Amino acid sequence: MDGTLFSQAKLKIDNKIIVGRSWKKHLRDNSIETLLLQGTYLNSGRIYPIINRLLYSTNWKLVFSGDSMVFTKIDTPITQVTTRDPWQAVLSWLEYIQRRFTNQPHYYYSKSVNYTALGEFNEGVRLQPQLRNMYRSFQSFLPK
Repeated sequence: MDGTLFSQAKLKIDNKIIVGRSWKKHLRDNSIETLLLQGTYLNSGRIYPIINRLLYSTNWKLVFSGDSMVFTKIDTPITQVTTRDPWQAVLSWLEYIQRRFTNQPHYYYSKSVNYTALGEFNEGVRLQPQLRNMYRSFQSFLPK
């Protein structure tokens, strides 16, 4: 959201949802049933924390993954895409922002998280050896 359609209060709620702060409450209180997300912050390459939460939520499903991701409530009569699709989309998005923008401090970490989610843990650790020690919200799927 760019602020032209919504109030500052709505933008604050949007930001809280993206970073995963009380996201279930904000989605419920604002009757949000569909989310359109780009996947990463343009200025850093960091994956939106809400992506991981939605992907592993029993109440939400991913219905489109390409240059953006579309999540809907689980009871929406739309077919869910495979769990590999969002991670492939984020990898593509990361490559795009790496070519277009400079100084992406989270680029390699986000890329390694994606490889790990795709089952390529060794490639993830090769890119970012401290993978296990950072970004606690993404560690739910990492091998112990």
